[in-house]
Amino acid sequence: MVTEKVWRKRIGFQRAIRNQRIVTSHPSLGGSRGYSCEFRHQAVSRWRQGERRRLGASDSSIYRWRNRIVPFNMNGNKKTSKIRGHDHFLHYFYRLIFPNATADEVRRWIFENSRYPKIYSRPDITKAEIDWHFSRKRCSTLANQAIAPANVARRNMFWSMPPPIGILNINRYTLLDLDECGLHLTSANRSEGKAKVNVRVACIGNYGHSDKLTIIAAVDASGFKDLYISDQPGTTSALFTEYIRRLLRRLAPGVRRIFLWDNLRAHYCPEVANLIYAAGHAIVPRTPYYPCDGPIEYVFNQLECGLRAHVFSIRCMGDLRRKTYQVFAGLSGFDATFRHCGY
Repeated sequence: MVTEKVWRKRIGFQRAIRNQRIVTSHPSLGGSRGYSCEFRHQAVSRWRQGERRRLGASDSSIYRWRNRIVPFNMNGNKKTSKIRGHDHFLHYFYRLIFPNATADEVRRWIFENSRYPKIYSRPDITKAEIDWHFSRKRCSTLANQAIAPANVARRNMFWSMPPPIGILNINRYTLLDLDECGLHLTSANRSEGKAKVNVRVACIGNYGHSDKLTIIAAVDASGFKDLYISDQPGTTSALFTEYIRRLLRRLAPGVRRIFLWDNLRAHYCPEVANLIYAAGHAIVPRTPYYPCDGPIEYVFNQLECGLRAHVFSIRCMGDLRRKTYQVFAGLSGFDATFRHCGY
């Protein structure tokens, strides 16, 4: 059975404040947490009757017990948050339910639902959350959408049904995974430098905010890989159609392939479907909000890591394009990546 103190420690709450302490034995027996309420009552009564020799406690203890008989839980003289008791629970569970709420929203919630309304400051809210080891993170809808019933059912069908819905009983060497990404290299612009006191560091950056490359890539388990780089921002239907037409010319004739990709709108234009089905291939969309099912996502991660190793040797967009082709050409281990994804 989990006690209240153990439960508080597990969820990160501080020690209980002004809660009655349970005393089971007299301090003279050892292992006690203080005198019981009954003993305190007797000692105070004897003191008031003038029986100073039979008190069994010090004068300072009698002075404290005259003001308060009930012993409270010890907090070890540690600093505590101003938000305590019922307000502590309101704050904690409101933050769990609404992680992206602002401090003002938390303050209003506590004020409107507290037994004894009190207006806390923003530092009070921040201090309590630091004590719970909460940290600010970027909000993401990925986890919430991934567990939606429709997407969970769709993923089950992807792994348990044959094409065009799933990939059941399909050889992974016939799968061809495609995806796109945008490539920014703003980290190549070093933001700090050294100069004399009162002299600014003037330096022209390698890239501006608008410099970007659109990458479209395809890989399979047998080692085939194809990369297309465009200066056009974003993947349009026309750009993706041109890439598919180029990719089909590279594929071996007579071998039926199954194209895997996500739910980008450009993937479902009629021109793309006509080109693939006319060439004798098939299309199976991957489940949305499950990038772990896409081997190409891991390939993009390898590409990014490879570019980071050469980031400060890239001085122009031409260098960036050449280095991207060079790093992508050296990638390998695609069969292990497909097996890691479950294919």
